[in-house]
Amino acid sequence: MVVAVLSLAFQSQQNLTYDGQAFRYGSLTYEVAPKTTEKNEKVVYRKDDAFVVWDSRGLTIRKGKKTFTTRFEDAALSPKLWTAEEIAGIKQRIAGKEAKREVSELIASLRIGDEVVCVVRWNDSKGVSWADVAYRASLTDESVKPALIGKWPGRLAKTTPQRATLSFVGSEVLGVTRLTDNKWGVGRVNLLDGSTSAVDIGEGLLVATQINRRLALVVEQASGRVKRLVRVDLFDSKRRDLLESTGSLGVLTVETNSFCVNRLGERQTVHDLQTGQTLDTPTGSKVAGALGGLLVYGPTKATLFDPKRMEVMATWVKPATPADPNARSRNRPKPPGRPSNRLAQ
Repeated sequence: MVVAVLSLAFQSQQNLTYDGQAFRYGSLTYEVAPKTTEKNEKVVYRKDDAFVVWDSRGLTIRKGKKTFTTRFEDAALSPKLWTAEEIAGIKQRIAGKEAKREVSELIASLRIGDEVVCVVRWNDSKGVSWADVAYRASLTDESVKPALIGKWPGRLAKTTPQRATLSFVGSEVLGVTRLTDNKWGVGRVNLLDGSTSAVDIGEGLLVATQINRRLALVVEQASGRVKRLVRVDLFDSKRRDLLESTGSLGVLTVETNSFCVNRLGERQTVHDLQTGQTLDTPTGSKVAGALGGLLVYGPTKATLFDPKRMEVMATWVKPATPADPNARSRNRPKPPGRPSNRLAQ
């Protein structure tokens, strides 16, 4: 993942440089070295002395001296979420060590005013998710326990390596959701009464990326080897097909612009999804989007583009390796030896 951060030191020269870990342009830094991400990445929401925190212990709500931590063990067998038949099946899976009562991860969270909506997920022993459930935690009332909202209608689709993204409109929280093994759409949970709904939009979801509160981009597997890029209006639950390819499709965002990277054989093309412009990039190069620019880079050369006009802002070329002053003497031909009187055998 590429991260852009503002440097504290002002750099007057607008040159693109590289230090082995990151490219730098003026006051912007583009980190391109791979980073390891912790499985239980910490999430914190705060107001005054009230905290809602997710970490390796689970969900913790702290208000002053009052603290409550849970991994939602009771919810796995709660009649508020499951039928008697479903509970019997879950008990059997737990007894066979195919599942656990504790939640496996926080799949998504969103602060709405003074409330935090958390969707937690249970995975089985093979890492396959079998339930997403939504809770709310208040940052203002006296209770330190999360309140159940309801079971999510399917499984939220991750929009980053670790998390899914939630949006809200009116009294509903919504997100791109895997409805069945093959179908996907928009799932909704009503914060007032806990009711759920879902709209079927497509099939074969591969990757989902949230652009903003309202729009998402989805790459889905179409027929045969064809992949399709779809823009989804989460509020209206409507789709618009953007492009198809038999190669691989990747999505990235730079500020308010969205791009699709289409890799087909040795050819790689960047599509600006707002303007329709295209940019062919060198074979084997990588494309990264971050604050202030679209970066195309490889082992020996990098180019930074203005994301709004697709114009070159700066370039970097790997410096040539300095010549070894001793190389000439090492490679100098050796003088011929003394002639031999022996005959060739």
